[in-house]
Amino acid sequence: MSKYKRIMENIELTDEMRERVLRNVKAAASDPASKASSEIKAKSPITPVPAKKASQTRLMHIIGYAAAVLLISTGIFFAWRSAQKGRAVPTTSDTGNIAMGTDSSGLSGDPSAPLSCEDISGINQAFGLALSDISKLPFTPVQKTYSAYGNVAEIVYTGTEENECIWRISPDASEITAIAENFSTVKTIKTDDGTSVDLYGYDSSFVLATWFDGANYHSIQFFSATSEDTFKAIAQEIRSMA
Repeated sequence: MSKYKRIMENIELTDEMRERVLRNVKAAASDPASKASSEIKAKSPITPVPAKKASQTRLMHIIGYAAAVLLISTGIFFAWRSAQKGRAVPTTSDTGNIAMGTDSSGLSGDPSAPLSCEDISGINQAFGLALSDISKLPFTPVQKTYSAYGNVAEIVYTGTEENECIWRISPDASEITAIAENFSTVKTIKTDDGTSVDLYGYDSSFVLATWFDGANYHSIQFFSATSEDTFKAIAQEIRSMA
């Protein structure tokens, strides 16, 4: 007989000890926390993560977070660069036709928007021109606006009853002729000094004229049909300013 069996045979439980043991067993069996703990230990498939693996997991989270921050920052940077490229700020060209807007040039306004000039002298100083306001318009202007964006000068004459004339000047042909692609009719006329003026519109009605004066391209655009004679007179007036 083993020592364990001999010891157990000599142990006697009194009635009081038996009741105490039974009460403890019943209490443990009815305790929800104890039951839940037992079930979790028995059924939970989760195993402890070794310290080394936990550190690797935290490192991967940090790397992922840093990559996300870098991606967002890169997106913001390229959006900013794109916005900068689209800013309408005149710059100095090699030919000297376009100058930076300064207080002395009469240019003012938000640097991210077309720069406004107080009058046509601001356009002349910024672009190295010697222009005057058009006097041969088919209506009387009630408002005149002068602005510069990129390498384009723009003068707008606004009258009553939705009459409007837009005069654009630029050394770049594409800035002036791009709008002409919207019209189906083109006709070329000559001014008295032999300058070719292209008229654009629909059928026999014209709303746009473009020409080159030897240094800059010009366009005159109306919101309503305008006669060939009016376009010719305006082109000749502007040619005489050079």
